[in-house]
Amino acid sequence: MINIKNIYVKVRNKVIQTVPWNTLINEVYSRPQAEATNRPTNNGNKYKRQVEMIQEKTLDDWKASVMQATDPDNPRRGLLYRFYQALYRDEHLQTTMDNRILPVQQAPFKLTDKNKVEDTEAHKLLERPWFQDLIRIFFLHRMQGVSLADMSHLDANMELTNVEEIPMSNYIPQEGIIIKEESDMNGWSYIDGALEPYYVQFGRPWDLGMLNELAIIILAKKLGLGSWMNYIEKYGIPPAFVVTDRLDTKRTDELYEMMLDFRNNFFAILQGNEHIDFGKEAGGNTTNAFEPLEKRADGQISKRLLGQTGTTENNPYDGTAKVHEKVEKTRHESDKILFSYYFNYIIKPKLLKISPVYAPLENLTFEWDETESMTMSEYIKAIVDLSGTFSFDAKEVSQRTGLPITGQIDTNQATNQTSSQKKKIEAKLGITYPSMVTETQYDFSGIVGRVMKKVYDKKVKTGDIDKELFNKTYEQLNEHFKDGWGKDYYDIDNANETTKARENLYKFSGAKTFQQIKDINEAMYDENGKKISFDKFSQKVLKISDEYNINYLKTEFDTADTSARRAKEWKGFKQNADILPNLRYITAGDNHVRESHRMLDGIVKPITDPFWKTNYPPNGWNCRCYVEQTDESASPQTPIIDTPEMFQNNVGETGEVFTVLHPYFSIPDGYYAAVRKSTELNKLFASYYKDEKSSVLISEFADPKDLAKNIKNARIFSDQLNMKVKIRPHINEDGIKNPEYLINEQLGDLKNITSTGGFKHGLSAASKQKCKYTVFNLEGLKTIDAQSIHNRFMGILGKDFKYDNIEMILVNGKKSVKITWNDVKSGKDIDYIKILEE
Repeated sequence: MINIKNIYVKVRNKVIQTVPWNTLINEVYSRPQAEATNRPTNNGNKYKRQVEMIQEKTLDDWKASVMQATDPDNPRRGLLYRFYQALYRDEHLQTTMDNRILPVQQAPFKLTDKNKVEDTEAHKLLERPWFQDLIRIFFLHRMQGVSLADMSHLDANMELTNVEEIPMSNYIPQEGIIIKEESDMNGWSYIDGALEPYYVQFGRPWDLGMLNELAIIILAKKLGLGSWMNYIEKYGIPPAFVVTDRLDTKRTDELYEMMLDFRNNFFAILQGNEHIDFGKEAGGNTTNAFEPLEKRADGQISKRLLGQTGTTENNPYDGTAKVHEKVEKTRHESDKILFSYYFNYIIKPKLLKISPVYAPLENLTFEWDETESMTMSEYIKAIVDLSGTFSFDAKEVSQRTGLPITGQIDTNQATNQTSSQKKKIEAKLGITYPSMVTETQYDFSGIVGRVMKKVYDKKVKTGDIDKELFNKTYEQLNEHFKDGWGKDYYDIDNANETTKARENLYKFSGAKTFQQIKDINEAMYDENGKKISFDKFSQKVLKISDEYNINYLKTEFDTADTSARRAKEWKGFKQNADILPNLRYITAGDNHVRESHRMLDGIVKPITDPFWKTNYPPNGWNCRCYVEQTDESASPQTPIIDTPEMFQNNVGETGEVFTVLHPYFSIPDGYYAAVRKSTELNKLFASYYKDEKSSVLISEFADPKDLAKNIKNARIFSDQLNMKVKIRPHINEDGIKNPEYLINEQLGDLKNITSTGGFKHGLSAASKQKCKYTVFNLEGLKTIDAQSIHNRFMGILGKDFKYDNIEMILVNGKKSVKITWNDVKSGKDIDYIKILEE
């Protein structure tokens, strides 16, 4: 059967290929777009570039440009464009931008199919200058808030020749139109219609970018340098004075004329006692006045773009180089993740539309190649280390190293290597294992892109909790809470307070993940319940992600940070309540203080007063109020204020950074139990932190009630018995057992016994929890008698013995021993236990 559609497509493509591209695109530009866009057409087919005028820019120019760009009725970016172009001329800014852009442009990438097989032929389609231009234009939206790339420049073979950035003065991102003249009210659409595939917008319409934040810094630097040059021009050359004994006017005039020439020729003919004296530079060394300003401004630019200054300054601080590189790397990884999202979900679909040349990209995914490159010495060492296990291509090794390989030594003896050594070396060679964990990146774009695809394919539905999205949210919130609390965040003395806060942040992250996935699922359908196209769906999801993971998240970060500070202060207040029994409420004291908070300013109440249960700060989003301890008399009256019910909470007492009244916690009954269970079970994959006094690792959700004794025992036997010990999370879910330890990655349970009869009870409990180890703390026994304990073990070895797979660890004081049932049968356990008697 003849397929008319296929015939049409072939004919259309053939015709298109025979028509010069310039003719074709001009025809498309000239076609009316009014019906598709509901906007009047623009008779021209190209925007008109503005003449670049190099003019001094001031704070007034900045204010005017921002005001014009954020005008809700008629937003225009012409002034902002010219203002930013002036800022771009700063040499240090350009260097810092290159430090941010070049690593991404030079980063290796690959195109893989669904089976993760790399397509090297398709890779060549992106090995073009236009692809490098596209990455740079992509980064510009970080600087200026939004950037628009023009991909309409195709050659006769319909392959892209270059990608051009359209000046901000010639498009209105809020309306999605390009305008010919900056003052035009109408233009042609680049978000729908025939021209949509040829343009890529990076960033959100109303964003102003990092340059808006750096404007004052760069202007201050430029003004400072200008003042410096003016000073040098006036006072840089020290004054010269002629000293003479003659007082006649004629000689004075001669000396005056001579000194005018002296400035150019630098010699003079003097008479008698005449001589020339040189004064000092006015005001001393002006470098001390202007250079610190320049360095401070450059430092602020580096910190904003790179997170640090160490990679843009030649300071002799080699010890911090790795830290600086790591901080900068997080920016590069963030840029790479976001670009890969744009390419896979926005750019690639457009390339497929504009030219059949890019058809090979259709079923491929753009990924950054994270395979670690090796230096020559590392390469040779890896060859040597692995030569006992793997064989290598001698020709390739010779070409890469330059070593003349003339033969091979015949040997049957392979080098023995441990599994950990092999994996470490193979990782350098790019051989990866599923269990290897890559460095965490604080960026959501890649995660949301993956979730979006799974939702569209109906593999993730409402009620599912994506672990990566969930954990990423929690990690960031916990990081900010930890920053607010301070260095002793993981101290045992603070475990009760900080663990309660982490529990709250964990539940909040689970609820937020549920709501986000629920919104993404609902965005897949139009008002009639019909599934929309993936392009439209991806745009909607991008907005959802921006709301949850940028707009809301910043406020949530501030809340976590502030709540941690207030919670730690509350603990200190309680400890000092016998000396300073009262607390005073204090606001920030500026014009931004809310009226309800201003009414509480100066109120003094006892720390035990119920007032602090509902009025302890923070008392609202972005609340800056705090409390100080005092022995002043309590205020006689309490003003009645309208604090949001969600914030009527004392985080120091409850540990609730986000209360149950937060909208995220409004989970329908049909999903609540599953979300709660999924959240709790996910603790098994939560992070561990290292004990400061040993090699023991502690889960962020270890039970604070038993944490001190669990750590105390673990420190002893982990060190003495050379065991890797982790203190496990406590799972608050019915039917879930909670043994205290992971010992050499096997479950272990701790029992504190007061009589030898406790051994069997402890073994029974450990067996039910599928434990490999049972740790017995013997400090509750009045005496340690090796023979009586051995006799008890022999009694357990009776007819009902079922603990053959369990090994016992005995701890007493600062000593520990490990005993197996073979040790008990042979009587060796007696000698081991006697060690604990000493």
